[in-house]
Amino acid sequence: ISFCDMDMTSILSSLAIVSTGLKRTFPLSQTPSRPDEMVVNVEGLMVPHDSANGVSYNPADNSISFHGAWIPRPSQIIDVSYEVDTIDCAT
Repeated sequence: ISFCDMDMTSILSSLAIVSTGLKRTFPLSQTPSRPDEMVVNVEGLMVPHDSANGVSYNPADNSISFHGAWIPRPSQIIDVSYEVDTIDCAT
């Protein structure tokens, strides 16, 4: 395969994200009990759960990652809502 025939779209997209300083991954303060029911909004728009063009949950480091057109620009407001398991301290 020739270098000229290669699809460089994903490589160039990654370079653009890195060079503009856009942050893709954000840590969560608590562990969600139902990650599939997490609601993520950017500037009031609900982001779909999609690892290609949306948001995904990373259980290994308890964070969310944005993908594709949903990567937030600097200063955009991100709102994440999710349920957490609680401990009943009443005895």
